[in-house]
Amino acid sequence: MLFSGLAADRMARHMLAPVYQLHQALQAATEGNLKVRLEETTTDELGAIANRFNIMVQRLDENREEIQNHNRTLEKRVAARTDELSKAYRELQTVDKAKHAFLSNVSHEMRTPLTSIVASAEILSEFTEQDESSRQEFLEIIHLESGRLLRQIGSILEMAKMEAETPVLMPASANLEEIVQRVIELFSAPLQKKHLTLSCHPGDADLALVCDAKYIGKVVTSVIENAITYSPRGGTIDIRLVVHRSKITLEVIDDGPGVPENRQDILFTVFGQLSDGLTDKPKGLGIGLAISKRIAEAHGGDLRYIQVPGRGACFRLTLPLSVPAELSGTA
Repeated sequence: MLFSGLAADRMARHMLAPVYQLHQALQAATEGNLKVRLEETTTDELGAIANRFNIMVQRLDENREEIQNHNRTLEKRVAARTDELSKAYRELQTVDKAKHAFLSNVSHEMRTPLTSIVASAEILSEFTEQDESSRQEFLEIIHLESGRLLRQIGSILEMAKMEAETPVLMPASANLEEIVQRVIELFSAPLQKKHLTLSCHPGDADLALVCDAKYIGKVVTSVIENAITYSPRGGTIDIRLVVHRSKITLEVIDDGPGVPENRQDILFTVFGQLSDGLTDKPKGLGIGLAISKRIAEAHGGDLRYIQVPGRGACFRLTLPLSVPAELSGTA
């Protein structure tokens, strides 16, 4: 009797063991452990249940891995997109700040010549003395400041035009030295006023090229005006013209403070302005060099800032001797 009872108990334990294991496996799976597996030791209903359970948790585990991989991919994409948006936002903030500074500076820069023009005109209207030299002096102020104002307005309009479309070039035969000499003549008064010495070194090479002389004149005007603006009183400005193979190079070098390395990246950006280091007030509108670089690139050339040991700023304009046909308005 005792033997029969023990045997029945052992048999019951043997039959219930798979059920107990299944119960534990189900509990583990519901708690997130999808790596749990049952031993498929029998071929009866319990063995079939163990087999189906193992298949189920394996598929759930694979699906979870898939979902986790997908989530990781999405997280990376979201992070990358967030970084892009953050960068774009910072750039927008920088541009917005620069635009506000530009508009403020435009008001100041335009008010200055207008004030001089109005004041000179008022003095002339009340001028009764027969002093022709004084009269000519005020007329010269009006002439110079009017030209300055027109150039500022022209630069703004030119930049707006270039923002909308690439400039259409009308290339023709020209001589770079002649273009430079015409620009120098425009600045004879400012050069005399600051007692600046301007030397042009054309070399012996033929400086003929095919370009849009009107646009290249704007570039030459911009870099020479920049040199005059930042040169100290009594300084020297050197203009060098060199032909090398199929390219021609113009360098304008001054004795000014130069451009710090950490500020050089904004030189050719729209609204990019440098302070004078004393009043922290930018000189000019900050768009002349941006326009000039676009004109140079439209010709298949380049405009860049380079360091010259012992000197101030140096701007180098490089142009092909002939405008590529695909860049020409006559192509």
